[in-house]
Amino acid sequence: MLEGVEKETLEKWAKECKEKYHKLFIQTLQKPLLGEIGTNGQMIKELKDLNMSYFEEMSDYTDDFVSDLDGGFIEHFEKAEENGINVIQEAKECLFTLKAVDDMLNAKHWVNEDGHICDEEGNRLSEDREHRVFEVIKGGKHDD
Repeated sequence: MLEGVEKETLEKWAKECKEKYHKLFIQTLQKPLLGEIGTNGQMIKELKDLNMSYFEEMSDYTDDFVSDLDGGFIEHFEKAEENGINVIQEAKECLFTLKAVDDMLNAKHWVNEDGHICDEEGNRLSEDREHRVFEVIKGGKHDD
């Protein structure tokens, strides 16, 4: 960690570092779609190198535990390599997953006084934020 720098400044730099590496991570996942990475092995190496650079830079700003940048995606590419899945297909799936999570985290939502997710009128919603908790959802299994 850098000596003689105020804690608030270090926290700001750590946040900026996370944002920078998150963008680099997304750009790396896009490389197979652009023809810059052709195999799962190349993707694994790129992600591991990026992760190491991230750890090294973050160690300048914090002594706290820093979790992996990739969130387990390296394992997905390792399994894809074992199973013969094309790197482009795997990259698309990873990008789709990240977009879905980002959409969910940035979705407009409300919380009632009990801390449960609800709609703008205060009606409690299920975890998918689509249905009310006690709503009957049509389309269930029929015994014909």
